[in-house]
Amino acid sequence: MRSKGFRVGSVRGTPIIMAWTWVFVAALIALTFANSRIGSWPQKVVTALGAAAILFVAVLVHELAHGWAARRVGIGVRQYTFTFFGGETQFTVQPPTAGKSALIAAAGPVSNLFLGGVAWGALQAIIRQLTADDTLGRMAETSISWLASGVNILYLAGVLNLMVGAFNLIPALPLDGGALLQDLVWAITKRQEKGTIVAGWSGVVLGCAMVAWGMFSMERGMAAIVWAILIGMSVAQGGWASVRRGRATLRASVKTVAEFLEPAVAAPTGTPLRNVAADLAAGTWIVVTDNGQSVGYVDPDAARRVSSDASVDTPLSAVMIALPRGAAVPAGLAGVDLVRAVGPYAAAVRLLPVSDAGRLVGVIPVAAVVAGL
Repeated sequence: MRSKGFRVGSVRGTPIIMAWTWVFVAALIALTFANSRIGSWPQKVVTALGAAAILFVAVLVHELAHGWAARRVGIGVRQYTFTFFGGETQFTVQPPTAGKSALIAAAGPVSNLFLGGVAWGALQAIIRQLTADDTLGRMAETSISWLASGVNILYLAGVLNLMVGAFNLIPALPLDGGALLQDLVWAITKRQEKGTIVAGWSGVVLGCAMVAWGMFSMERGMAAIVWAILIGMSVAQGGWASVRRGRATLRASVKTVAEFLEPAVAAPTGTPLRNVAADLAAGTWIVVTDNGQSVGYVDPDAARRVSSDASVDTPLSAVMIALPRGAAVPAGLAGVDLVRAVGPYAAAVRLLPVSDAGRLVGVIPVAAVVAGL
């Protein structure tokens, strides 16, 4: 579930965006913990707000850990986003291997388990100290000590971080455990999309099971039912999206450059337009090259606007659409590699030259490739 949001800060120049839906989740967290039995109403309010703040920190640390791991393996981070029931770290490129992907996926839940362990250990130390001098007993008698709220917040810090870490390790996409399952299947089959489909279906099953548990466990209380249904729906939706993405990628994996290839003729940039007029009339695209490098392709609309007399002195460079430097597709590409090669140029040009060992063999229409894959 995605929505537009607002920027709340940045880390090392990387923006942190909070979706409006996350504000709803924070409010739901606060309302859930507002029913704490410890302290007066002001203390309950502190506990409720503290729970929302703890969840914010838990998610932030989780996503920053993903970003830290990504940078350790040479992958940049574009943005951190607080989404519905969690967060998302957007990378500049996708991890190229199953091992690097697994390292990045594991970093998030491990960071939460570490924080939860630290908070839980600190809580146990405080309880032992309070019990030793009977402070805890006096707090229970008065029920007005703000220290009780502090202890409760520390307890929530441990529990929430441990829950976030443990829940994210469940092997089901879109959870991090699902990414680890995907990487395992990827490593075994050498096909990432197969791992995505397997882990996606695991997410669908988990999400549906959580929704069913929430709907048929009426004795659990309204808060537990609402959480189970909302989280289950979110997980099932994310899992199904992963299944669809994996299937689409699997279908695309059998597509090759040859299926989209169209003929092209190479000509130097100074070639008069009249010399290639016949080829243009026949519908053949002319890719303009300079010293063997493709620099552009003739725009047929611009070429038609040039009169027959003027075409003698009009070089192809005057009616060409320039290509970005290095824009060329190797003839042997297929599937995901073809998508990755064409994707960066989809908004810039209509055609891309195809080369085989430095020799022009044709062009591929970018829109047709994107639609076909």
